[in-house]
Amino acid sequence: MNNCLLEVKNLHTSFFTDAGEVKAVRGISFSLEQGKTLGLVGESGCGKTVTALSIMQLLPNQAKITPGGSILYKGKELLRLSQEELRKIRGREISMVFQEPMTALNPVFTIGEQIREAIELHGNLNKKEATNEVIKLLKDVGIPEPNKRIKDYPHQLSGGMRQRVLIAMALASFPSLLIADEPTTALDVTVQAQILELIGALQGLKKIAIILITHDLGVVAERVDFVAVMYAGVIVEYASTQNLFNEPLHPYTKALLGSIPKLEDKDAKLNTLKGSVPVLTELPAGCIFYERCKEKSARCKDITPELVEVKEGHWAACCLYEKG
Repeated sequence: MNNCLLEVKNLHTSFFTDAGEVKAVRGISFSLEQGKTLGLVGESGCGKTVTALSIMQLLPNQAKITPGGSILYKGKELLRLSQEELRKIRGREISMVFQEPMTALNPVFTIGEQIREAIELHGNLNKKEATNEVIKLLKDVGIPEPNKRIKDYPHQLSGGMRQRVLIAMALASFPSLLIADEPTTALDVTVQAQILELIGALQGLKKIAIILITHDLGVVAERVDFVAVMYAGVIVEYASTQNLFNEPLHPYTKALLGSIPKLEDKDAKLNTLKGSVPVLTELPAGCIFYERCKEKSARCKDITPELVEVKEGHWAACCLYEKG
């Protein structure tokens, strides 16, 4: 891929706990071009956030990326870099907007101090120049009276404003890759739309590549170029957004899309997906979706399907598409 910015190959990440090894991410692979958006979708506990933290290498102490995988950024293997080398990339070239804006911001520092710290850490500006850049960033993300707001503490801002501050911090070093983990969680619909419009506008302006983690398939349909559907730590389907919505292949993807309410059929009963994601310390043999699948057959209980290209650019991991 000529413009490939990020390439993840066979990534495995586990949490080592008293209950055993929790295999949160199990051999996922995907790539992302400059200026494009990849959506990671799936239920809670499917490994979306762990994938993002693995790329950033911000995992908690009990988690570890196991050997054999690869994370290539601009052709550079991130898993082989020292912590000092990683710090030059993390936050500067690859930034992340975290899920909870109230907990991601430090309550004892003003928002101006926190954004300025990010600028000073990755740039060569003095304090006055950095402050002017903070004001510009706050203006870019739509915060009114930014020259006054820089003195505010996080608790003085609404949820939408705090999320905008996090986006400003992530963009402070003009990254090439932005990872947005549920950037509209707990925000009302109007603010959600504003935040997504903002991210889209900044992407168009700065040609940033984005990994968008979300549960909202409506957001995916409007804002994403490619979609990776995750289930129990693996990618079960990967395709362009148009192909995925027009012709979903995996039963899990079909179930997710079937649960979206349709305005033209207001009286229809919503489809539900019974059961839950399997416990990752006790993964079943065969297809991990077997117990919840409406299209299963006897062979699915024994076969662990691999991600195969069913149609050009459209991949699925399902026994329905296994050769033979």
